[in-house]
Amino acid sequence: MADLHAWLRIIGRPDDSAALVRVLLGSRYRLGLGDLAPVANWRAAARPGAGAEPDGPGPAMLEAFDHLDGCTGLSPRRSAACRASATPITGCWPPPRG
Repeated sequence: MADLHAWLRIIGRPDDSAALVRVLLGSRYRLGLGDLAPVANWRAAARPGAGAEPDGPGPAMLEAFDHLDGCTGLSPRRSAACRASATPITGCWPPPRG
C-alpha cells in the first residue's frame, strides 16, 4: 500500500523526491542507497546557491535520471540499474520543452 501511495504522489507531484526514493528502494526496483547516492549528489550540485533549502528550488530527483552521464561515482552496473528503473517512471511525462 505504501508503494501505491508513493506512485500516486509521484504522479501528482513529480518533484516529490521522497516518494521517488520510496519507489526505487522498494521491491520492484530494489536499488540501494549506494545506487542513488551519486544521483542525489548530482541533484545537490545542480542546485542554484550553496545554501539552498533541501526542498527548495532546483532540479527534482526525477530530473537527475535524465543526467546519469553527469553523475560522478556511478559505476556502469549502477548506471544501468538506474536507467532501467527510471525508464518507466520518466516515461510517464512528456519531454521538456526547450
